[in-house]
Amino acid sequence: MKYVCVISDSHGRRSKLESLLPVINGADLFVFLGDCTGDLYFLRDRITVPSVIVSGNCDVIKAYPEEEIFSWQGHKFFVSHGHRYRVKSDVTDIVYAAKENGCDCVLFGHTHEALAEITDGVWLVNPGSISEPRRSEPSYCVITEEKGNIFPKIILMTA
Repeated sequence: MKYVCVISDSHGRRSKLESLLPVINGADLFVFLGDCTGDLYFLRDRITVPSVIVSGNCDVIKAYPEEEIFSWQGHKFFVSHGHRYRVKSDVTDIVYAAKENGCDCVLFGHTHEALAEITDGVWLVNPGSISEPRRSEPSYCVITEEKGNIFPKIILMTA
């Protein structure tokens, strides 16, 4: 099965990322949405799939861009940690940025709250946090595609 693995906000809990290596390496593409990109440094030789990585507000060393755009299975994705778009209070700005760039899906983090919904014709996908979730268990997201449609699924991690 083809899928994109989306993870955000590890905040120094490398063991959480390490536990997801089979899911990450089984994907077509791995997307990390920032906070803390340094965690990936320790796993860089063990991640075997192409990756899209953006820096977040807690990434002191900005080794990665703050935004990326990529295409997968005929869909165009806008990728941002989300803090520059004030996603904790409203998603309007990030939806507008996606539409302005011709994207039909936004991947963002920052809120530590998982979300997968369509707003104004754009998929909004936040995988939550694998280490410091709010109002949920730790989580990540797997996005599949079938017959031209994408299907984001939030996966709750067991302790």
